[in-house]
Amino acid sequence: GDPSPELMLIKAEYRAAFREAYRDALAALDAHDKNLLRLHLVGGLTLAELATMYGQHRATVVRHLARIRETVLKATERALKERLAVDERELQSLFHLAQSQLDVSVMSLLSLRSAP
Repeated sequence: GDPSPELMLIKAEYRAAFREAYRDALAALDAHDKNLLRLHLVGGLTLAELATMYGQHRATVVRHLARIRETVLKATERALKERLAVDERELQSLFHLAQSQLDVSVMSLLSLRSAP
């Protein structure tokens, strides 16, 4: 069904904080990681193409992308915990609620920045 007005209010209230924390987490990545994400998500290169480009095995690229994703998620959570001054349980609840509704697009954030 439709989300409750309370849920919609919570999402609206924290959306900006989530967006800012996520944007900052992406910005903190080193140039190599940003480029890898940009090539894969914006450029549409396959894992096999990235592996060839970087002279690595496909599984290595998969692990690297998973590590980048984990790094971004942890940095986002850390920043939110500091900015919102909430405990771990509240943070996880808010993160779960907002995750599906965030209008932050990794592709748009990465494509707006020129390649280093």
